[in-house]
Amino acid sequence: MVNLPPPIEETLRRSGTRTAASVITLLVVCGALTCGGAALWLFHSETGQELLAAASGTVEIAQAGLTAPGTDELRAAGCQTAMVVDFGSMLRLMAVLVDEEEMQAVLDEGIASDTPVVSCSVAGDGGISCQDVARVYVEAVAPTQGFFVHLQGGDEDCEAAFDATGELLPDE
Repeated sequence: MVNLPPPIEETLRRSGTRTAASVITLLVVCGALTCGGAALWLFHSETGQELLAAASGTVEIAQAGLTAPGTDELRAAGCQTAMVVDFGSMLRLMAVLVDEEEMQAVLDEGIASDTPVVSCSVAGDGGISCQDVARVYVEAVAPTQGFFVHLQGGDEDCEAAFDATGELLPDE
């Protein structure tokens, strides 16, 4: 029996499959090398180190802020996400993420680094106001100093300063 060569269409089909597989393999290898190079840059460059430190700091601050005193009461009052962090922690993160001019503008406001920032986010018709957030926080924590409230979503987005009793401070 004589072995005949495969039909020409089958040879081309196999050769096209091999070419496609080779191209895909080449793309995967190039992608892996690019990602590897980017990771090396990230871990070894000064900018990369700053970004990693900021990301790490953000996670630590968020974890502490989500379980801070008053957050359970804020969630019970309608905040889907409630967080309380001190202003100094926010400044440390901002130092890496914003330019010097923006940072200086914040520092010029003279806000004490231990000033609490109470954040509440709601979806849809949240039914909670900045004043409500302040009232709940004061009842839960009895702060000894003024604080900021940041409310996002719901009926109103607001940022406002309150004294230790929960009274709204006038804008300056």
